[in-house]
Amino acid sequence: MRFDVVSIFPQYFDVLDLSLVGKARKRGLLSIKIHDLRDYASDPHKTVDDTPYGGGPGMVMRPDIWGKALDDIMGPESPGSGMKVLAVPTPSGEPLSQRTIEGLAHSSDQIIFACGRYEGIDERVTEHYRQRSDVWVLEYSMGDYIVNGGEVAALAVIEAVGRLVEGVVGNTESVKQESFSEEGLLESPVYTKPATWRGINVPEVLTKGNHKAIERWRRDRALERTLKQRPDLIRRINGHDLDIHDRELLASLGVLVSPTYANFSMRLAQPDDAQALATLAARLFPMACPKDLDRQSIQRHIDEEFSLDKFTHMLAQPDTYRIMLGYVSISGSTKELIAYSLVENISLDSKPSHPEVAKVVPPGTAELSKLYVDKAWQGSGVAGVLMQSSFDDIHGLSPEAPAVVVSTHERNKRADIFYRRHGFRKVGKRTYNVGGQNMSDNVYLAALRGHDIN
Repeated sequence: MRFDVVSIFPQYFDVLDLSLVGKARKRGLLSIKIHDLRDYASDPHKTVDDTPYGGGPGMVMRPDIWGKALDDIMGPESPGSGMKVLAVPTPSGEPLSQRTIEGLAHSSDQIIFACGRYEGIDERVTEHYRQRSDVWVLEYSMGDYIVNGGEVAALAVIEAVGRLVEGVVGNTESVKQESFSEEGLLESPVYTKPATWRGINVPEVLTKGNHKAIERWRRDRALERTLKQRPDLIRRINGHDLDIHDRELLASLGVLVSPTYANFSMRLAQPDDAQALATLAARLFPMACPKDLDRQSIQRHIDEEFSLDKFTHMLAQPDTYRIMLGYVSISGSTKELIAYSLVENISLDSKPSHPEVAKVVPPGTAELSKLYVDKAWQGSGVAGVLMQSSFDDIHGLSPEAPAVVVSTHERNKRADIFYRRHGFRKVGKRTYNVGGQNMSDNVYLAALRGHDIN
């Protein structure tokens, strides 16, 4: 990779002899040539600037001087010789990102930096070189602030691009795992010895040698840090690039990225939520039914189990029925109810009403009897975080409750995968009736926090 830098302060770049960049120059991995713009001025004072047309403060760098320098460095136009990049640091340029850096590293063998000073470089310089077929003109900004000249911005890009050249950084994996690489997440926190410093311990997971758990921990912390410090980066993420654990973690932090970016919130249902719940339940239940269940049976079941009176009755008994609601809001829109969960039989004296379920669970087991998510938001992480919130609610209400039981249709493979991933194991079956038709469920059991049911 070749870098050419044009500046009126060539000594500014002496630091490029240091550190990894300096070593890479000595090994021939990077070629960095610094050019003094004043060498291309013809007057005795080596003048490179003049007053602006139209008046105004400051001085503008002359296009004729810049043209001589850049023509000398680039040579004549040669479309077949590869693309050159003319990189011009300027506050009015596009914000620099890691994606731009990666593009520079992979699309060109030569980057020429035009380091402006004063009020900047005459606009005709970039206008002229944009007409060349072998030059990509990149005007870039380091951020919404002003420095004295383009040199510091050129240094930043040389280091950022240079470290992506093979062999410059010894451990290539460290480059892949850095902030903004690949999916654009910030890095997770890093630690080294000693294990305890000023009363602060290294997170235990990093000391146990479980590489899968460490990888998951680092991924979680990267997502959390990015959402907290750079939420704009989370907005850019494609939900398809995140696994379900990623999406559940973000949902627990109040953000959904699939199918679109949205804010997510949960709360316990109140008595005046009965009508909204009945409407949502009636809409979602048919989506969970097997295809061979006829419409009339489904409707009869809705009328019996999801009526306004039924939800009114349950919401009037918060010690027995706990209903958690899930809402989304897109771009500041009104919150929309998209999901709910229902937990029953929380008391240690109670047991599941279905005899086949009661036989295979320990005393005091709570029952997750409903967990429904609007089809549009399935796979977004809502189901997992809503269920976990329900379990936390059970634990807070009845810490002695040992486990949770759930039943789902025996042919529902999606549910089977979901519950097993969340620590449930299949413990039996149950038969039940939906609008006059007999159905068969698998029964799953999971221990609650602080309990062992094996």
